[in-house]
Amino acid sequence: MADLYANGHTQIKIARKFGCSEMTVRESCRQFGVKLRPRGNGREFTSEERHRIAKSYKDGKLIQSLEVEYHCSGKTIEKILQEQGVELRQDNYRFATPECREIAAMYEKGLSQDVIGKKFGTDEKTIGRTLRRSGVAVRSDGKRHFTDEEHREMVRLYLDEEYTQAEIGAVFSCSQTAVYFILKKLGVKARPRRKPNF
Repeated sequence: MADLYANGHTQIKIARKFGCSEMTVRESCRQFGVKLRPRGNGREFTSEERHRIAKSYKDGKLIQSLEVEYHCSGKTIEKILQEQGVELRQDNYRFATPECREIAAMYEKGLSQDVIGKKFGTDEKTIGRTLRRSGVAVRSDGKRHFTDEEHREMVRLYLDEEYTQAEIGAVFSCSQTAVYFILKKLGVKARPRRKPNF
């Protein structure tokens, strides 16, 4: 976590990646002696980076995808695009065709809209809209369905290997909340919370 933050990633993006809170990210940074940046990190972009951002947006990338790639806020990306004379699309949350195909393929493999959203730096509602526009039949609960074997493996990791729910979520590409409810449904009593071993 501390390494990612030192390399320019934001607290919220790191928290989403590891399925933990921003406070956990800050504690990890302090533990490893990484100085926290002021909110709104004030990063300065080179002229070349600004041109690349503009080109990527014109080629169909979303503002949210550019946020993830350049470790900054959407407002910063919008400001750069305006400075570069780029006209903003009315729907900044619509993916280009290659990304739509990738999203559809991930969803059809069983990943949830939430997990896919985190990969693309957006929310599950945007992923849901993208799937419907692509003609993909959306599952009624929008969630990934796990096999009995995967359920048993989750229980084994939690009870025998003492993985945290967040760590199990990382293994199975789902959220910590999903793991919590699966374990609860299977009658597994939750342990007192501890920090993830990242």
